[in-house]
Amino acid sequence: MKKSKFNLLIYFGLFFISAAIILTLYNFHEDYTMYLNAKNVSDVLETKIIKNLDTEFDDNNFVMKTEEIDGYNYIGILEISNVELKLPVMDTWDYERLKISPTYYSGSYYDDNLVICAHNSKAHFGKIHNIEIGDTITFTSVDDKVYKYVVSNIRILNDTDVEEMIINSDVDDSKESWDLTLFTCTLDGKARFAARAIKVD
Repeated sequence: MKKSKFNLLIYFGLFFISAAIILTLYNFHEDYTMYLNAKNVSDVLETKIIKNLDTEFDDNNFVMKTEEIDGYNYIGILEISNVELKLPVMDTWDYERLKISPTYYSGSYYDDNLVICAHNSKAHFGKIHNIEIGDTITFTSVDDKVYKYVVSNIRILNDTDVEEMIINSDVDDSKESWDLTLFTCTLDGKARFAARAIKVD
């Protein structure tokens, strides 16, 4: 009887170890696929941005331009050199698109209140947890306008603090504003990590 219980415990242990290994391999594969997709789209988007140099755009309408790649529209490329990130940014937010690349959430680079969100996978915004105040962020729009920002605020927000994310006012009601906000889930998924930045010349 004791031997059968012991064997059962061994089987359960092996099952859970196997499940953990399979889950780890799946997560690694998914993260690597996201990385390859983001890199490929960034490469294609860069060539389209170069081609757009000969195109005249009317900035007076303040509509962010987009480029279509594989059926999805992108507004530009986000780069954070200190954490070695270079990612395309899609123009529409939803859970399916977040599996492909970071996405536009609200605001605009024209209005200096752009908010971008992404999964916290290593291929997307997992590395922004290592961002520090003073780090530089560059956003290149599809019409080849380069916007440079410096991180000035890092905050953990509750997942329900949607208004706080969008209006860009600090929790102490100081009404400090930011020109760019990047956010993703915290590692435990219970809150949101937000890196705020101001535009520099």
